Amino acid sequence: MSDRRSIITITGDLGSGKSTVSAILAESLNYRKFSTGDLQRNLAREKGMTSLELNKFTEDHPEIDREIDAGVVKLAENNSRIIIDSRLAWHFVPDSFKVYLTVDPMTASSRILSAYRGEEEQYSSLEEACDQLTQRRASEKLRFKLLYDIEIDDPRNYSVIVDTTFANPDEVAGKIIEAYNDWRSSTLTVKAWFNPKRLFPTKTIDDRENQAIIRRKYDADLPVIIVKSDDNYFIYDGHRRVSAAIASDSLFIPCVIMAVNDEFVAGGMTAGEFVRDNFSISKARAWEDTHGIAYTHVPEIRTRLKND
Repeated sequence: MSDRRSIITITGDLGSGKSTVSAILAESLNYRKFSTGDLQRNLAREKGMTSLELNKFTEDHPEIDREIDAGVVKLAENNSRIIIDSRLAWHFVPDSFKVYLTVDPMTASSRILSAYRGEEEQYSSLEEACDQLTQRRASEKLRFKLLYDIEIDDPRNYSVIVDTTFANPDEVAGKIIEAYNDWRSSTLTVKAWFNPKRLFPTKTIDDRENQAIIRRKYDADLPVIIVKSDDNYFIYDGHRRVSAAIASDSLFIPCVIMAVNDEFVAGGMTAGEFVRDNFSISKARAWEDTHGIAYTHVPEIRTRLKND
C-alpha cells in the first residue's frame, strides 16, 4: 500500500501548464511523473482523431475513460512519491494532495496556439484555438458528469488552486511546493492563489482613492473574497486589497472562492446573479485605466437591470 500523502495529483484548465509544472515538481521533489494526457494524445493519433474528436467519441464509449481511470487507481495503489498529471486522478486518489491550475481562457488559447502538440492538435488562429478549447472543456465536463457524477471545475474538490496566467512554471511549482509542505504538516490555510490582474471588479475605485490605497500597501495576510461565474473570477469583497496588490506587483494573492455559478452568496442571490448585477464592461475598462493594466479579455455579461 502506497503512502497517499506522498502522491500529488494535478489537473486544471486546458493550457494551464499542467505538464510543464508537473515535470518541475517531479524534479524538485525527486518524485516520478505520470501523465494520462500523453496517453490520450497518443490514442487520438492512433485513431486518426484530434483531441476534441476523441473527447466527443469517448462520450459514447465510456470504456476508454474507465480503462484510463483504472490505470490511475492501480498506479496510486502501487507507488509513492509520484506526480500524476490527470483529469480525474484527484477523484480516484482522494487522499492525495490535489492541485488545480487555472488560467485565463485567452492566455490558455495563446499558449496552445504557439505550442506544437502534433498535427492532430494545430489551430489556424487564436479564435479557433479558443473555440476548440471551449468545446473540449465542455465535452469533458459533460462526460465526467455523466460517467462519475462529478463536477471537475468545482473548487472544493481540490487541496489548492493556483492561477498560472501571469506566472512562469517555476513560480507556479514553487507556490505548489509551499502549499504541499503546509498540507503535509496540516498547516495549510489558503486554498486559492490568484494574480490580482486576473480578477474582475464589481465596483469602481477612482484614481484618488487608488493612490491612498497604494500608500497603505498591500496586506498579504488578508484573503480576498471572490466568486466564479463560468470561467471568470470576480471580486466579491476586497477591491482595495486587490488594487494595492496590483500596485505592489504581487504575483499571487490569497483568495477564498465564496460561490460558483448557481451557488448562493449573501442577499439571496447566486454568484451568477451577483456578477450580472454588479459587473459591467465599463467597470472593467475603468479598472484597467485606474491601474494601468489590460485584461486579455472582458466577459460580456448581460445585466438583469439594464444594459451597460
